Amino acid sequence: MALGLTVTDLREYLDQVPDRAAQRVTVTGAPTGGTYTLVYQGTATVAIAYNATPATVQAAITTVAATSGDAAPVTVYGSAGGPYLVVWSARSARIASPLTLGTNSLTGGTTPSVTVAVALDALLQDILDRACAMVESALLPVEYAAYGAASAEVVRSEPYRTTYMRLPAHQHGSVTAVVEVAKLTSTTGTTIDPDDYVQKAGYLIAADAETRWRAHAAYRITAVWGYGPAPADVQQVALELAVNAWRQRDRGLYSEVQGVEGGGAVSYVGGINATQRMVIHRARAQWREVVT
Repeated sequence: MALGLTVTDLREYLDQVPDRAAQRVTVTGAPTGGTYTLVYQGTATVAIAYNATPATVQAAITTVAATSGDAAPVTVYGSAGGPYLVVWSARSARIASPLTLGTNSLTGGTTPSVTVAVALDALLQDILDRACAMVESALLPVEYAAYGAASAEVVRSEPYRTTYMRLPAHQHGSVTAVVEVAKLTSTTGTTIDPDDYVQKAGYLIAADAETRWRAHAAYRITAVWGYGPAPADVQQVALELAVNAWRQRDRGLYSEVQGVEGGGAVSYVGGINATQRMVIHRARAQWREVVT
C-alpha cells in the first residue's frame, strides 16, 4: 500500500492490538490415524490424536501453558479433527508465544502434517487497509510511494526569465540531466551544463544571472520523480486510526462524546481528529506549489 505499513507495524505500535491472542491449528493432508504434538515455549504437549476433539486439544495446551499463571489460559473452538481456533485469555494473550508443531506421527492421507497461523491477520489487514485509505484520501493529490527508477519528464519554466525553476515532486538531488527542447514532445535539444545550475529545495537554481532559465521554455529533465515514501508522522496517523478502529469493534465508540456532558464526559472522534488532520495538512503543504 502507498503508506508502506504492514500488520507487523500495527502490532508493534501498541500492545492493545493482539498478536497471538488467536491461533489457528489445522491438520492437513487428510490423515486417517496417528498423533502429533504441539510445542509452547519449548515444552511439548502430550500426543494429540489426528481426530481429537477441541476439548482434548484445549486440555493438552492448557497443561503446557500453566506457567502463564492463568488457570484457564486458552479456549479451543472447532470440531473433531480441526481446524481448531486457539483463543488465549486476556491475561495470557499479553505473553502468549506462537504454538509450533513438535512431533508428527500422523499416518494415512497425503503427506499429513499440522500448520499453525495467527488467526487475526486477515481482520487486522482489513482494518489497516481502511485506515490507510482514509489517510490517503485526505492527502490527495499527494500520493506517497517508494521511489522508482529515474526517467525523463518535460517541465515548463515560468512565463518570464527567472533564476529559479520549480520542479514537480522528485527525490532531492536526483536530477542527472537537463535538456532544453523545442517542444513538449521533443527528445533532443540543447544540453544544459550541470555547472550552470544547482539543486535545492525542489528547485533548479541557475548558477548566475547570465544562465537564467528562459521564459516559458520546455526542459526535458531526467530525475527520480514522485513524492517518495510516506513520512513517519503520516504513517503514525494511519496506525492511530487502525488502533481506534480495532478498539471500537466491540465498544460502540461511534459518537463524538462518551458519557454525560457536564458530568465527566470524554470527547471521542472515530475518524480523523483535528491533530491528525493538521499532520496531513502539513504533509500536503510541503507540495503546495506542485499540486495546486
